[in-house]
Amino acid sequence: MTTNQTTPKWAIGPKEVARSVIAWLLPLDFPAHHVQALGRSQVAKLLTRTPFSQAESLALWSYVYCAAQLDHEAATRASVIFDALALWPEREAQTRQLLDTVLASLTPRPTAASIIKRPPRQLRNLIDQLALQWATQNRLERRLLIGLTSQDFEHPLDQSTLAAIKQVPLLPDLVAAAGDFYKRSQEVALMANALLVTPRSQPWLYRRYETASQALGLDCPPLLYLTQGGTRSYTLGMDEPVVVLESMAAGLFDEEEMVFVLGRELGHVMAGHAKYQAVAETVCGAAAAISSATIGIGKLAVDAVLGLKLYRWCRYAEHTADRAGYLACQNHEAVLRVLLKLSGYPARRFGELHTRALVKQAAAFRARVNQSMLDQAFSFLSNVTHRQPFTISRTAELLDWVAVGGYEKVLSKLGRSRVA
Repeated sequence: MTTNQTTPKWAIGPKEVARSVIAWLLPLDFPAHHVQALGRSQVAKLLTRTPFSQAESLALWSYVYCAAQLDHEAATRASVIFDALALWPEREAQTRQLLDTVLASLTPRPTAASIIKRPPRQLRNLIDQLALQWATQNRLERRLLIGLTSQDFEHPLDQSTLAAIKQVPLLPDLVAAAGDFYKRSQEVALMANALLVTPRSQPWLYRRYETASQALGLDCPPLLYLTQGGTRSYTLGMDEPVVVLESMAAGLFDEEEMVFVLGRELGHVMAGHAKYQAVAETVCGAAAAISSATIGIGKLAVDAVLGLKLYRWCRYAEHTADRAGYLACQNHEAVLRVLLKLSGYPARRFGELHTRALVKQAAAFRARVNQSMLDQAFSFLSNVTHRQPFTISRTAELLDWVAVGGYEKVLSKLGRSRVA
């Protein structure tokens, strides 16, 4: 770093970025040779484009928070740093509480600059401890959830919406028609054209599937097939569901991300979604395949009202599956990377992928929709004809569940041991 540099250099490492950001935060008190001519947008770009580890992000966030508590000018500047680092809500709340306790105990009261230049030992030890815990939680270890049932992770509107659909008088006929359609087409085609995943055929994929199954407490998971196609994973079948992974997805996700993807499908199985997903497919997408010869279901299959109800339930079912995937993976960074990749993040740029931007966008989306009835209406209308909820709304729903303690509640209630 030189004193005459006036524009940020994007390729610098986390330590240099942290020094530049701190210099911008405390322009009057910090040593002059660190000062950079940065603006708010440049600081945000430096932070979001720098490959901070979770531990580094938490440490920087903590020091900035302490400085902001001690200096009014620093507090006004700190908001852009907090937004760019975007800690998870529950992690932010816990960290604030611990830092406030330590700051209140310091005598004499330090200045913002002294906190950065010469942090008190008790504060430094706390931040180091928090960063270490954060890093440890992201290792390839996960708790085995003994006795997990779908009720532990179901979205509240999943089963209530499905219960209303089950009141449709001809639903049993629809289930029968869907079963006939699947047995004659998709299930047969799958067996004829897809590769059954076993310890011999695809050992690396089988290991990830086994990991997800063990984490969710499933002793006998359904069969897993790998088929040619895009980035989808889905569950097929009526009485005996099977999980299907498309070939591009197999190459798109790393091992931790794959546990989330496969755990989602196991969540569908545990919640009994497969049968009614098949009905939704039959009613909404396969009316042409079900002729009037199939006990007159063809007319009912194009019932728009029933189709919209089924689509609505399918979206809630996906939120349930996201929770199951999170419980299987137990690595929130991997979960967010999957959602970013599925949103269309270019594969050649995966090395630059940062989940902080997704967290920030999900929070902004939730805040906007909550504040505006018109935006709520547009959000509903945009989703109404889609079986899959949009990526950002999925992210917001999952973050909300974690923020209110849903994930920690399941882990503390059922977690007994660790599985690699």
